[in-house]
Amino acid sequence: MNRRTLFILLITFVALVVIALFQTRKSSAPRSEATLDPSIQPTTNAAQFLSAYSLMGKTLGMTVEDISAIRLRDPDTKKAFTISRDSSGTWTAPDNPGKLDLTAASNIAKTVVLLPYESTIEVKPDTSLADFGFQPDGIFAIEIILRTNITHAIVIGNLNPDGVSYYGLADDKKMIYVIERRAIDFLLVNLNKPPVT
Repeated sequence: MNRRTLFILLITFVALVVIALFQTRKSSAPRSEATLDPSIQPTTNAAQFLSAYSLMGKTLGMTVEDISAIRLRDPDTKKAFTISRDSSGTWTAPDNPGKLDLTAASNIAKTVVLLPYESTIEVKPDTSLADFGFQPDGIFAIEIILRTNITHAIVIGNLNPDGVSYYGLADDKKMIYVIERRAIDFLLVNLNKPPVT
């Protein structure tokens, strides 16, 4: 083997190592380092969040019209934002003085119904939920009351290692859902800055 061939093979090997390191680099973000995606702004088109699977819509057969109340809650700080329907079916923010932005309320409800997830991870007896950010509550909760008085809850854990999805548990906690980050960040924005003027 001549020097030129050896040099080309060496450069190719170094390039492959760099590519492999770049692809396998993990940036596990604990809660204190996880920040909202600053590009997420409340939108008038919550349907943009729909992806391959809809956690609440398909799993539970729920529609926006089935919902009577939604509470977004931070388990650590106890901060909460609730929207509920009055007797005429109009969204209200009973715990917040001021005027609720009805478009924003509608988009919160649409996002909850269309909550998109990419995949699931089966919860087995030896699964450590703490590894996914559930210690035991997670960082964010979405609680829903239907018109039939049936309740549902989704608890959100940490971001995944790539920082593009959150882990979530719903109702029976038999599956961990890998939920699209944009949808959860949108709901977190509304928790932290309620659409009430």
